[in-house]
This record gives sequence, C-alpha cells and structure tokens, in this order.
Amino acid sequence: MAVVIRANHKKLSFKWLRFPLTGIEALDHEHQVLLASLNVLKDLLAEGCDPRIVEERLRNLGSWFDRHFRDEEQRMGLSAYPEAEAHVEAHRQFLVGGLLQTTLDAEGQEGFDIDALFTWEAQHINQFDRPMAEFIHAQDGNGRGTYRNG
Repeated sequence: MAVVIRANHKKLSFKWLRFPLTGIEALDHEHQVLLASLNVLKDLLAEGCDPRIVEERLRNLGSWFDRHFRDEEQRMGLSAYPEAEAHVEAHRQFLVGGLLQTTLDAEGQEGFDIDALFTWEAQHINQFDRPMAEFIHAQDGNGRGTYRNG
C-alpha cells in the first residue's frame, strides 16, 4: 500500500533561529540530531521516496526520541525538577500518540502527517524543555547549569 503524506513539505523545515535551545550541551546536540532527521525525512517525503524508507526513518526517529526523553527525564530527576511529572507525561503522550506512525485518513489511505511532528517538537521545546533547562541552570547558582556539558 502506498503511503500518502499529509503535509506541505516544501514550506516546512527547522532552522536554528536561536541556539542553543536550552543551554544544556548534550540536550541541544540531541535536539539538533532530531531536527536534522526531521528535515531529512521531510525532503525524502517531498521527493516521493519508497514508503519502506519512510517507515524505517520513522522507526529510527522513534529510537532517537526515546533516548532523548530518557536523557531529559534523568536530568529532571537529578535536579528534582518540580514540573517533571507533566514533562514526562508529555513524553509518554508523544510515544503512544501515534505521531511516528502512519495512520488511515478519512478515505482509508495510509498516511503520515509530518506537519504534526514538526509542530509537536517546536511546541515541546518551548513549553517543556526551555523551562526545564532554566530550572537546571538556576539550581547551579551561576546561570550556566550543572549539566551544561553533558
């Protein structure tokens, strides 16, 4: 079955408008890898690549997101971040929410909505990751962050 992509690929891409995103080097590196992977996926989709390649890329992205979430959650635990529960729940909702899976649209065609994935990542960084990083930096006492280098 062919995968129908629901997105306007030519207009979407992530560019680093503000770097670092969190000021925590390891997490910012992971964000860069994730966002670069999304851009590659967007380009592949725009080119009409084989659906099997899309599915493989989505599995790889899922592994990266899972690793990244575990890293963030470990940092939240080490810093006793007071908003950790809501942040972890956002991760869980993402993993079970199907954004990294193809779905059937109203016409019964299998599809993938990359727009939703781009939007989720941008909103998550702004709503959850930046406040977490600010808290971690404040815990360090000098504004630089105990976990800045890894």
